[in-house]
Amino acid sequence: MEEKKISILKYATIISIFIIIPLIVLSFLVYFLALYFTKSSTISSEVTTVTTIPILLGGISAMRWYMEKNELISPFHKNIVVYNLDSNDNVEIPEELIRTYETRMLYFLENNLYNEYLKTLSFVVSFYLKNAIVNNDVRSFLKAKDLIKKGDCIVKEKKIKNNVIELFQLVRKKVEDYSKKFE
Repeated sequence: MEEKKISILKYATIISIFIIIPLIVLSFLVYFLALYFTKSSTISSEVTTVTTIPILLGGISAMRWYMEKNELISPFHKNIVVYNLDSNDNVEIPEELIRTYETRMLYFLENNLYNEYLKTLSFVVSFYLKNAIVNNDVRSFLKAKDLIKKGDCIVKEKKIKNNVIELFQLVRKKVEDYSKKFE
């Protein structure tokens, strides 16, 4: 409950910084400029609307960019959970789904969202490992192992949150455990 309050307070602060405060300041600025140039005591609603809408849209865009950059939100709004590797189900994982997550990984890497990248990488590795286990597929195992190497580079070079590192280490350990079986 305490964590939720902090999260709401964080979002409220960000909204006020990027939208409410600039909107108030610029509205007063526009109001006084319009009064000065029109030499009238009132301003038409068109002037206010024309200036308020771009300010509001700009504030929303800036807020969204800031929140994505600081990884307060995920651009895909999806929590990623590692596939259950210990289950004995023989569900085949579709390649299209794996490709979708690989595309997400590229997006995260290009936009320097390393925590999201590592979460997604862990998810994709677990998919490949599950395919390797279920189908006795060496190729899928090698793909998983290759992705683990990429993840190791990210962990060494970038600042990653502890819970994300733990998730990655869990998947990494599973790959190491199964490496004897596939080599």
